[in-house]
Amino acid sequence: MCVWLQVHTNIIIFIVHLNDDDAEVRKACLAAFKQVADLLSPEIVAALDDYEPEPHTYDEVVGRLAPLLVATFPGRIRSYVGTAVEYFGSPWTGIRGNAAIIGALLTASTNQEVRKTVNTNSLCQELIRLLGQKEELVRALPFINPSAACFGFVVLHFASAFSSGPSKSSKSHEFVA
Repeated sequence: MCVWLQVHTNIIIFIVHLNDDDAEVRKACLAAFKQVADLLSPEIVAALDDYEPEPHTYDEVVGRLAPLLVATFPGRIRSYVGTAVEYFGSPWTGIRGNAAIIGALLTASTNQEVRKTVNTNSLCQELIRLLGQKEELVRALPFINPSAACFGFVVLHFASAFSSGPSKSSKSHEFVA
């Protein structure tokens, strides 16, 4: 049980560091994530097997991992998003941007039932706060990569959802790059 909890506690850490500024950190993180992925699901293993840890491929792997995590571990999404939001305060600009992408994609990949467990008010407030940061990379990172462009859409989607009330749809949202 303790090992299982540690695996889930560290998933977001692995994901945000898959796009670390340091190539050695990216490689080490991918190697460690692959080792624990065997405990998670064959689909997550496959997503990681296809991944080369380069900055220009990060949005693709995160775009594949987020829906897999939601489908496989819907009861853990609140924890995953909470961990991502904690990384919004990282001293490293790129890590803050990576955390914004995974937090937004996880939430956007959920259906309404799972989304009810996530503190979307806090997520949206923190995403909007990140957009106001002086470091251009934090503001731009979610818009640099095509599939990560949903970041802005997610902020707008949730902002409008909170102003107009909850959606009557129970379908999960899909974002295509």
